[in-house]
Amino acid sequence: MLRKRLVGFSLAELLITLAIMGVLMTFTVPALIGSANSNLSGKQSAMAKDVAYMLVSAYDQYRQANPTVSTNTTGGALTPYMNFVKTDTSSVIDTHPNDGGNLSRTCSATQMCLKLHNGGMLMLNFESFAGTATTNTIQFTFDPDGSVLGSGTGDGPNKAVQFELYYDGTMKTRGNVKSGTCHSNACFGGGAYDPSWFTGF
Repeated sequence: MLRKRLVGFSLAELLITLAIMGVLMTFTVPALIGSANSNLSGKQSAMAKDVAYMLVSAYDQYRQANPTVSTNTTGGALTPYMNFVKTDTSSVIDTHPNDGGNLSRTCSATQMCLKLHNGGMLMLNFESFAGTATTNTIQFTFDPDGSVLGSGTGDGPNKAVQFELYYDGTMKTRGNVKSGTCHSNACFGGGAYDPSWFTGF
């Protein structure tokens, strides 16, 4: 008479299975986390490029309405040509890397922020062109999550991107400025001023 074999797993088989699963997780979990961060960085970089395009387009429209652009023009003059949800004079956003020890910037009446449709916040910095050379610029700071010290890739101190919009209509970032760039407050150079999530133009 044949005996039926009980179907089941021995303790040794279970331990071997768990060990194999542990090894697989060691390789797959970090890759999944890295992929999520990479996707977030890509999304935020795309958002920033859309904002840069909006600024260049707004300046083009402003120049059509004002053929002789004043050297006193600031970012605030472009707001009628921008697409945004509302103005903000009290929120705190991240600043760009290496901003003189500052971790954040506060929106105010003189440095107004615009809440954008993509969820980000755009600060209109107070400087004016102060000249008509191709190296004269006005500045904008874009924080993709619109808040300070968050938990995502584009969040946290010194994680915003600063745009430099030149008098001639070209656009650069703070980390990749033209030689001899100046605005009404100072002249400065480039360097490590762009956040890691921004892939550049």
